[in-house]
Amino acid sequence: MTLTLRHAALAVRAEGSDARLMRYRLLDWLACPEDRHFPLLISDVEEDRPAISKAARAVPCESYCGRWQTSAGVVAANDCAFCDHVQVTRAKIECPGCGARFAVADGIPAMLPWSVTQAVAGAPTVPADRGLRDKVQEMRARDRQAARYDARRVLFHTLAERQALLGRLHVRPGDRVLDGGAGTGHMTLQSLAAGGEVVAVDLSRRSLDVLRARIAGEHSERAHLIQGDLCRLPLRDGIFDKAVQAQVLEHLPTPDDRLLALSETMRVLKPGGAFVLSVYNLSLWKKRAAARGERDSAEREGYHGGEIYYRNFEAAELCSLLETCFRVKRAHGVIVKLPKDLQYRLGRCGLWLERGLQMTPLSRLLGHLLVAECRAAPDGRGDPGVGYPLVGRQRANVSDNRG
Repeated sequence: MTLTLRHAALAVRAEGSDARLMRYRLLDWLACPEDRHFPLLISDVEEDRPAISKAARAVPCESYCGRWQTSAGVVAANDCAFCDHVQVTRAKIECPGCGARFAVADGIPAMLPWSVTQAVAGAPTVPADRGLRDKVQEMRARDRQAARYDARRVLFHTLAERQALLGRLHVRPGDRVLDGGAGTGHMTLQSLAAGGEVVAVDLSRRSLDVLRARIAGEHSERAHLIQGDLCRLPLRDGIFDKAVQAQVLEHLPTPDDRLLALSETMRVLKPGGAFVLSVYNLSLWKKRAAARGERDSAEREGYHGGEIYYRNFEAAELCSLLETCFRVKRAHGVIVKLPKDLQYRLGRCGLWLERGLQMTPLSRLLGHLLVAECRAAPDGRGDPGVGYPLVGRQRANVSDNRG
């Protein structure tokens, strides 16, 4: 039997499950990545249901679950004890609009577009598309690297990037935040610590498994993980207060993919919502390294280890791209490389020096990354001549003809 999310009769799984994170509240935000249909259908559901304390009187939940709850007062959409605490461990999800089907396994919904799932399966019907091929190649590489990815990060780089992004995003308690391309979650964890409710989306399932293991119990009710594609987000319009992408855009291999990812991010933000991101910077140091014949990360574009596509942006190029969908407030360099790596030798003082250098034009020349702070237009519209023709019906045409 198949039911809508608003009226699901569910099988109950015994307590003690080791599944985590997917609570019913997430289902009220999901939409089909193919046609954006909402609500979806759900069937064959298994739950991990903790004991929910009884209060003074019974009132109906105002959210999608439609259940009667026991509460001392009126139950709002985000106050339902059932929606907040009961976890979906396994289920099947179907779009009644296009018939697409998705699975929830161990508490993480796999909401990838049909083209990506078919390419991963090696289906011969999928066209040989550069963007799709590189996307699947990166997904497999990220899965292999997930367990050791954090150990390879340079601590100074992580701290400097985190300060720059979160210092611009200003996550406050109650903010709903999208972490696009979350990976193993260093931005997700910091946003949760600041009190935000975070939806983390990534292509790599194993990276999400690593992130799930890192989320502390007190934050788990505000964390939601989805395996999905930034070019076709499986989320409803206008539901996020803020969005962040840390070193993601440079790994999208075609101009159409980059525009799609930005227009999708703008679509799910509320009007006036904040968006910050970091990308590789084509710095003076990288240009000199490329001139010496160094290849990995130094050229304008290439592949890490022959597998993961990357592109180094110049500041003007990045701002021009962002302005197709957003209003850019500021863009500057981060991880400003000094001669003989001076800032690395100064410890905590090096981070203060880094912060000061970010405020100067020198940062765009010498920074390893660029950080941009943007806003979605207050009326929910970007530049109608560039970004928005990629949204809606024409978006599918662009996706199908990338290259």
